[in-house]
Amino acid sequence: MERLVPVFYGNYGKYISRFRAIPYHIDIFRPVERRMLLSLYDVARNKFVKSAKVVGHCMGNYHPHAEAYGTLVRLVKTGFAIGQGNWGSIGLEEDPPAAMRYTEVKLDPKFEELAFKYIKYVPWKEYEFALEPEYLPSPIPLGLVGNTGVNQGIAFHRTSIPTFTIQDLFYALYIVLGIEKNEEFKLLPYLIGHEIIEYDYNYYYTGKGYVTFRPIVVQGKDKKQVELRGVPQSKSKFYKFIENNNLEIYDYTSKDIKIVIKGNRKIDLQKLDQAISNKISYDILLVDEAGHVFRKSVEKIIIDTYESYKNAYANFLNDSIQKLEERISELMIIKKIKEVLRKKSINSIEELHKSIPDVPLDRLKQITDKYSIRRLVNIEVNIPQVTMEKEETEKRLNFLNRSIKQEIKKVAKSFV
Repeated sequence: MERLVPVFYGNYGKYISRFRAIPYHIDIFRPVERRMLLSLYDVARNKFVKSAKVVGHCMGNYHPHAEAYGTLVRLVKTGFAIGQGNWGSIGLEEDPPAAMRYTEVKLDPKFEELAFKYIKYVPWKEYEFALEPEYLPSPIPLGLVGNTGVNQGIAFHRTSIPTFTIQDLFYALYIVLGIEKNEEFKLLPYLIGHEIIEYDYNYYYTGKGYVTFRPIVVQGKDKKQVELRGVPQSKSKFYKFIENNNLEIYDYTSKDIKIVIKGNRKIDLQKLDQAISNKISYDILLVDEAGHVFRKSVEKIIIDTYESYKNAYANFLNDSIQKLEERISELMIIKKIKEVLRKKSINSIEELHKSIPDVPLDRLKQITDKYSIRRLVNIEVNIPQVTMEKEETEKRLNFLNRSIKQEIKKVAKSFV
């Protein structure tokens, strides 16, 4: 037992880290998040469908565990998916969403372009049920996109990961690639309705650091009333301040957070600041394909995610070139077939082969099986146009760094 238990427990820990709790080191998604996005792509790409259908598809095909609907709710609140129905409320006291049988959802088209355009060109593996991609090929690490300031995962290791706006992530990538130059730019986490008052930027370079957030405060003219545009992260500390100072709270949050605090005398902003400020520590622990957990900096995440996307894009270009070469070869044969058919009537494939002996018989059979004679006659044989398209694709591959930067800029425009 002393020998076997550590082995079994270690293997179980790797499984939990890899397939349940810890984000993957490339796209920074936990498996359930990636699998839910994949399910949205599978069944809710073009129209709204019942959330229960998406969740059932995810659990039945990819993720045989129980936390799937909560993940879908987070994806809607983060903006990856578009929801219809009651998805819960924001504010001091958040209401839960309606049951998944009552809500509807679909994948946001912008994220379909960003995460799934080259999905066929990454490794696909059979992890638990059906084949699924090892990661989602995006130029930026989509698991770092969020409006909560932190993405937590707890297993045998505790990870706390900063989240950012998608626009800031693209700009950070531009700086890494040399597209933009801005020595003053800092990739700072985003927490809805908050401002940053202090931070340790080492999370960008080493994977460990912190940020102190504070809800944005708007003071009334009589100084007896203030508004908060964000929800304090430590509610117990905030409520204690309200009670000790005999203040009243009114939550007028709808689409935007608006929490009003009223008192009979001037509100002490310094004490309020202490009550609503919150320090979030980051320790970015991620998991690799083998289940090993390690610390990784935001800078390295951005670089590795881009390189993985670059590989997928190169695979796409190579596949496109191969298909265009096959199309050119096919059109050349079709051109010969059409020349024969214009001159005489052909009654069999063997007779056609006698008229075109330089084309293998099995290749002729492939083409005549694929197209009817009527379709063959009407196919436009524009070999120069397809050849030009192939040369343009080869040019994009030969100048991969330049062409991929153009591709990224085009995609980023959707999120301006």
